[in-house]
Amino acid sequence: MVVDAIFHREAYRKFVLIWQELRKARRDLARISAQDDFAKWARQQRLIDRLQADYDQLSKIYFDLADELEGERRTSVMKRQFLTSLIVRIVTYVATMWVLIWRMAGVSVLTMPSDLLGPFGKILCLPKLAHGQISAVVLYSLVTASIKRICS
Repeated sequence: MVVDAIFHREAYRKFVLIWQELRKARRDLARISAQDDFAKWARQQRLIDRLQADYDQLSKIYFDLADELEGERRTSVMKRQFLTSLIVRIVTYVATMWVLIWRMAGVSVLTMPSDLLGPFGKILCLPKLAHGQISAVVLYSLVTASIKRICS
């Protein structure tokens, strides 16, 4: 309603005037006895019915507009939250990979006899370790992939 009052002043003024007229007409109707002065009461009732129809039409327009504005605002908030979440995930992933690849590339987590690892020994020692050692980068990748498969 505040947005309407600011941007649609004339229409809002008309809405308020109809609401005030409707209130006044209802007060006047309460003062008239339907049994004693039926013609006046019926005239006032028709006036109230007409004002109520106008008021309902305008209020429907205003509330539909307010719902539409609220929906657009909610959608833009959701888009902003999604983009923020995506950016945080990307930055976290890049930082993790940077630490693992550049800082932990030469760190051996585990050393095993090379014949025990078989053909996987060459893969497990990537990127900078000797055959038979398991690097932190590969171990992190294996653990992350395993957890994703278990959780999904």
